[in-house]
Amino acid sequence: ESSPATEADSKTDQYFSSYGEELADLPESKPEDDVVILEDSGPSITSTSKSPEVSQKHVKSEQKKAKNKQKKYRKKESKKGSQVPKDNRKGKQFRDSKKRGPKRNDKRNDKHAPKSSPKEEFEEGAEGVIEQLLLENIERNHEDRRRRKNKKRSENKKGKKGKDSKVMHAEGGRKPAPTDKKHGKNQNASRKRQPSFVPKSVSKGNKKRDWPVWKRSEWKSRLQNQVLEGRLRVDKKGEVIIYGQLCTFLPTDKSFPKMMIRKSALQKNQSQPLPTEIFKVMVKTWPLWSKNPHCTKAKKGAKVSDKKQGDTARNGEMNEVRNSLNQKAESRVTEKTADVIEKSSARNTRIPSTNKAEDISQPREKNKRPAKLEKSCASNVGTPSKSRGESSTGTPERKEKKRREVWKKHMLPEDVAKSKDLILGEIRVNGKNSRRAYVSRGEGLRDILIDGHSRRNRAIHGDTVAVKLLQSDSKESKSNSDDEGQSPLGEVVAIMKAGDKRDGLVTGTLTGAARDGVVDFSKDKVCRFIPLDKRLPVGLVGRSRWPVEFMEEMKKKNSVEKEKEKKMSGGIPEDAPTYIYAVKFQDWELHQRMPFVDLKQKIGMTGNIKAETHAILTECDVDYDFDGKFEEDCIACLKPFEQKESKKGNWEIPQAEINRRVDLRHKRITTIDPTTARDLDDAISIDKVKGKNGVFRVGVHIADVTYFLEPNSALDEEAKHRATTIYLVQKSLPMLPRLLSENLCSLAPKVDRLAFSCFFTMSATGQLLPEPKPWFGRTVIRTCCQLDYKTAQKLVDTDLNNVVDSKEFYEEMEMPERMVPISGVSLKDVTRDLKLFTKIAMMRRRSRFNTGAVTLNRAKVGFALDENQLPYEMFEYKRGHSNKMIEEYMLLANLLVAEKLRSVFPEGSLLRMQPDPDKNQLLQMQELMKALGHPIQVSSGKELHDSMEKLDKKSVNGVNLRAFAEMLLTKPMKLAMYVCSSQDSSCKHYALNFDSYTHFTSPIRRYVDVIVHRQLAHAIIKAPNDTYITEDVKKPTAKSTEPPVSTLYNRSTIEDIADTCNQRKMNAKQASEMSSRVYLALCLRTKPLISKAAIIDMGYKSFKVLIHNLGMDRQIYVQDIKAAEAYVVNKQGEKIDEKNESKIPKIERFLQIVWNAGDKPIRVGLLEPLTVKLTAKMAPPPIDMRVSVIRDDSEITKNDLEVTEGDESKEEVAPKKEEKKVEALKRSTSLASDPGDLYGNDY
Repeated sequence: ESSPATEADSKTDQYFSSYGEELADLPESKPEDDVVILEDSGPSITSTSKSPEVSQKHVKSEQKKAKNKQKKYRKKESKKGSQVPKDNRKGKQFRDSKKRGPKRNDKRNDKHAPKSSPKEEFEEGAEGVIEQLLLENIERNHEDRRRRKNKKRSENKKGKKGKDSKVMHAEGGRKPAPTDKKHGKNQNASRKRQPSFVPKSVSKGNKKRDWPVWKRSEWKSRLQNQVLEGRLRVDKKGEVIIYGQLCTFLPTDKSFPKMMIRKSALQKNQSQPLPTEIFKVMVKTWPLWSKNPHCTKAKKGAKVSDKKQGDTARNGEMNEVRNSLNQKAESRVTEKTADVIEKSSARNTRIPSTNKAEDISQPREKNKRPAKLEKSCASNVGTPSKSRGESSTGTPERKEKKRREVWKKHMLPEDVAKSKDLILGEIRVNGKNSRRAYVSRGEGLRDILIDGHSRRNRAIHGDTVAVKLLQSDSKESKSNSDDEGQSPLGEVVAIMKAGDKRDGLVTGTLTGAARDGVVDFSKDKVCRFIPLDKRLPVGLVGRSRWPVEFMEEMKKKNSVEKEKEKKMSGGIPEDAPTYIYAVKFQDWELHQRMPFVDLKQKIGMTGNIKAETHAILTECDVDYDFDGKFEEDCIACLKPFEQKESKKGNWEIPQAEINRRVDLRHKRITTIDPTTARDLDDAISIDKVKGKNGVFRVGVHIADVTYFLEPNSALDEEAKHRATTIYLVQKSLPMLPRLLSENLCSLAPKVDRLAFSCFFTMSATGQLLPEPKPWFGRTVIRTCCQLDYKTAQKLVDTDLNNVVDSKEFYEEMEMPERMVPISGVSLKDVTRDLKLFTKIAMMRRRSRFNTGAVTLNRAKVGFALDENQLPYEMFEYKRGHSNKMIEEYMLLANLLVAEKLRSVFPEGSLLRMQPDPDKNQLLQMQELMKALGHPIQVSSGKELHDSMEKLDKKSVNGVNLRAFAEMLLTKPMKLAMYVCSSQDSSCKHYALNFDSYTHFTSPIRRYVDVIVHRQLAHAIIKAPNDTYITEDVKKPTAKSTEPPVSTLYNRSTIEDIADTCNQRKMNAKQASEMSSRVYLALCLRTKPLISKAAIIDMGYKSFKVLIHNLGMDRQIYVQDIKAAEAYVVNKQGEKIDEKNESKIPKIERFLQIVWNAGDKPIRVGLLEPLTVKLTAKMAPPPIDMRVSVIRDDSEITKNDLEVTEGDESKEEVAPKKEEKKVEALKRSTSLASDPGDLYGNDY
């Protein structure tokens, strides 16, 4: 097309002619090598060499085609009413041309314009062909940019494109294609949609997420049968989005695409709500009509597929897609270029083409200008070249930034195995000082101290680690308030096995990254996760994963209205409720000071009973239903017993089974349990042995759970997994279904029940007699009455002559119907048995302690609950003689069963043992008591018990010395544990002073007892009992069935069961203690308590007090005392700090308080009283009791001292407030304890 004779046109001619001369000077080459590309994001200016042999006819045809194409383009633009983009509306030339209007001598605007010459017409036709190729090149570049979703690159290209098109339009050239204002994209460029099975990329602002391009033909090898973890898509209100019968499942692992799942796979019935928490699915199918794969809910226990597998699949798919798009682009350009060359080869016309060397998978580098064509590179045009950042295979190489490592690398397991200087053990973090952790070295050796987070090297509480001992210097070997500085120092060099806390769920709260907990939404990219368990490290949560509730909460706390509260408590109000979340730790990398966590579930608000209970159970690794429900396959195991119901509504024992057992239904057998107990698993009976004066045959009868629990069944596996019943304040989570624990196996009165009985002989003085020998076997019993500890104690204290069977006497004794004996049994006979039981048991107890047994009498707290399960009263739980009497008989039964098992299975019996206490800590306790003027002996259990008995009669400043000594004794004492017996190792139980001991008496709530019952069944077959059972029994008329061979467990199985039960028992105990702490805080929230306390330990920053009435000790920091001055001093009044602490013994340390400026200082030492106020600490979580020192006892009133030493009659019932709350008070027992703990220690 000819150009008009204007200044702008002359510049254009010069521009075209200069490029024409450059191209003309190039050497001749073959047609396929003549293809030239001038790469740019906008329209490129090109030229062709001149050929004198071009026919006039061809020129006219090309000219006509170009004119038609330009007309269509102008019509299309006029219809749209589009104008030149904003970027091209700049510049004086454009404004001047707009004012002048259309140019008269422009052929596109003037019909009377002179005709162009043949040369001009040829150039016009060639330019049309070039324009077509350039538009295709622009289209291909546009698709590349759209696929990569790179905002900055598109803006850079957009600016260059606008600049070039502005000049061309201002100089009378062709108009550029209209540009999208938002993204700078060519609107006329064809936009090819991806196939329906290709997930689209998600881009919001600076957030980019590239889904893998999953091919339908290859989905089976990459997706099918994969187990993924994720959640359902929900709307803003938190409700699940449903499409007909389908829901969208969003995998947690972003390398997998979203999927569809049917409602029926998630709901057992229509009324059941859809799950909103994270769960597991398995990919099953990908229907042809669906854009996404379909999945179903995974089976229980299915393992989540490895993340690396998804990442590998993602990278492989993306590389395949890049290569295929490269090939398609190259073939498309090659084909079109070949067509043009074929048409023009006869005319020897040189035609430019696209650059084959461009890789569309490689994005254009930032701020990189388009390449200019130079003479020196003309010979290389069309040949591939490797661009920067690209590997030899054509795929881009990602350069990872090297981050500064803040931790030492862990040693490899093979290197640890070769080293002989390393010590392996489980790391234990101090919950009150998380900087200190310990690793046990074995019996008789002091634990290794891991002092500081850097030496812990990313190890988490519960991990099995390899520790290297360090040479301690004078600075590091200083002792602290607990004399822990004497322990050898070490550092973690490897983590050999991850603990439960690393792989399991952890509960906690979210707060800002700053120290004051405030979130700066303009800067902060992470927030902190504070675990409720202070032994665990603080985690981080990325901003993209912040929950909506957390952001709303932080905005409220950052508002101007809360300015005063922020100053008071660092951004968190005193009683502000906070959400509790469940998270999972991610891998802790070398460059991360704190680990990142994945948010798994929002539990609820702090202070809410349901949310707090949920958090407690999650924290204690309870991985089954929090209401104690069982799966259908477990319930199905009990269907045979459900179907055999009599007209009375109770299951009846088959007559064939009765014939195989010893019949004791005519015996006077009694149960004594806590008031609210429903799982009655033990009963006792007593008979006088004929012909022997003062000799009695005592029977302990335990529910026969093994009759209903088939080995290796689904219910047996579930019971093994749970291992124990968890007792909270307001409820319990049973180990067995309630049909068993509260019905079929519960030894309720007036019904026949199956039992496993143990008979042994005792004298009136409490001695265990060898003859007649103990007898063990399966029996049938019928209990005569169900008593609780309180009623049994009343009957023991009542004169036998005053006991009568009358309604008036029952009401006087507050005996409900279940406690009234069955017909044919007199209450006087039951009372006579109870008195005899108590007399023998107390003699036995005295004899046991005289031979070396030790006990710790810690006070327990009970709660009175209302109809909403909220506490309104608390009271001290006091153990009476009835508790101790049942304790003695249960201990004897467990002892005799253990001896029987060990005699038959010396290498495979399941026993319970307790190691001896730490000798060094015992000696430190002895030195402290001696310095206080109350020496004790600790060389043996008998001497320790005798010393405790002497201290029981002494008190200092109102503090009972035995309670003080027992509090100190808890530190050196070690926990009892389940073990597999061995002839080479000792299984002695230190506290009981038994050489062999096991658990036999509670199979309803402990799985260990179930295993012991099965082992005992084999033992009595291999070593039969004597013929004598007890007086007046009905022996079996049929041969008993032999136990299954599968219950003859080998040593490895017993060891696995012991390890599982040990861990579950510790978790259950922790859950009980945390539940009591929550209820105590809720009780103190409505009614704070002022009480007396005594200092039992003294550091230089903190001290520990004993609240005797609650049986609790609490640590108080000196800086938290609200006084003018408060610090720890020695006898001379010198302030104690880190430098001189090791030189001053604890007995010479004093807490000095100056309440007001100018007042006389007050000094308080060890065992001296303090007045403390107990309040609820609601925030920050976890909620707990706050103990603060107050000035004096002037604030104490009679109403403030609610928790006082109650008598034995107040063991389970709090003082009555209203008659309407009588039923609530009957439920208000300290269920946050194992029932076995109510009649004894945790033996």
